[in-house]
Amino acid sequence: MVTCIEGGSCYPALPTDVFNLYDIQYGAPMSLIMMALIIGGITLAIYARNRSLPMLTVLAIYEFAVFSSIITSSYISSQYQILIYVTILGFATGVVMLIFRLVKE
Repeated sequence: MVTCIEGGSCYPALPTDVFNLYDIQYGAPMSLIMMALIIGGITLAIYARNRSLPMLTVLAIYEFAVFSSIITSSYISSQYQILIYVTILGFATGVVMLIFRLVKE
């Protein structure tokens, strides 16, 4: 049996649709796992570079916001996707500013 990837019939329309090819080939949550591995690797590289625990906390809050928006966007209709991203990013920014106030960095 030939998948659409092997047959070359399901080209991505947008650059972010490349991750959907993982879902086609390996199963449903694989695109989310691949994005988590990429963003987690970037976070670990930033932490290894500057060894700042507050920076790691800020990056973890932003990652949580990004993945919560990615997970909820598949359950919400397409016209409300931008509202979800803006709301979650605004909430994450508020939490980060609260932590900066508490840490006084």
